[in-house]
Amino acid sequence: MLKFRPLNFVVVCFVRLIFQSVSFLDKVFHSNKKLRDIKIKTGLLLLSVSFIVSSCNSNEETGKNHENNLKKADDGIAKNLRMPLKKRLSKMIWVRPMIILPEPIILCYDIGTTSPQPTEPITLPVDAPFDYPDEYIVDFAEVQPVFPGGDIALIKFLQDEVKYPEYAKENEITGTVYCKFVIEKDGKVSNITVLRGVEPSLDNEAKRVIGLLPAFTPGKVNGNPVRVSYALPIKFKFN
Repeated sequence: MLKFRPLNFVVVCFVRLIFQSVSFLDKVFHSNKKLRDIKIKTGLLLLSVSFIVSSCNSNEETGKNHENNLKKADDGIAKNLRMPLKKRLSKMIWVRPMIILPEPIILCYDIGTTSPQPTEPITLPVDAPFDYPDEYIVDFAEVQPVFPGGDIALIKFLQDEVKYPEYAKENEITGTVYCKFVIEKDGKVSNITVLRGVEPSLDNEAKRVIGLLPAFTPGKVNGNPVRVSYALPIKFKFN
């Protein structure tokens, strides 16, 4: 904000008065070269005086502002010193330290000072034939058991040997009996059971006929005979 200064105002008025007087004389003595020189020198002198006065006033104002700022700073420091320590600490800005740790890196190195020496090739022995224990039963053998003469001979054997029970015939009972048995290492049939039956007389007849089956060609794994689980359905119906 600009302030009114009497000294500056007087200087400005005085300079204007001098310039007006010199201008008047210039009009009167227009041809007088010396008078023009006097006017120029006088104007420069007055401008210099005005600049010096303004600079002094500005320096005076700057000095006063500087003194006021120092006084305010001293008052603030004194106020903080008179403030209780707990309150001063609460107004302070605390900076939480942060520690950045590098991520762990796992490096793997080959341990050893010499390169590995070539070794002789290792010859692995050929697997010896494995003989399954007697209690082990295979569900699927590499070589399945075969009835003498094949599947057609097996079907003919069942048709010839099955006898329709009288009780089932009188009551017109029909259906399919699903049996399961084991073909031993020597090809004989054992452990005959009924997985899903129809009627006791039909179930027993199916088990009886399976017990009459001749020896199969045994199943094999790795060239060795094994016990193989075998399932066989027998269908009972009227002609």
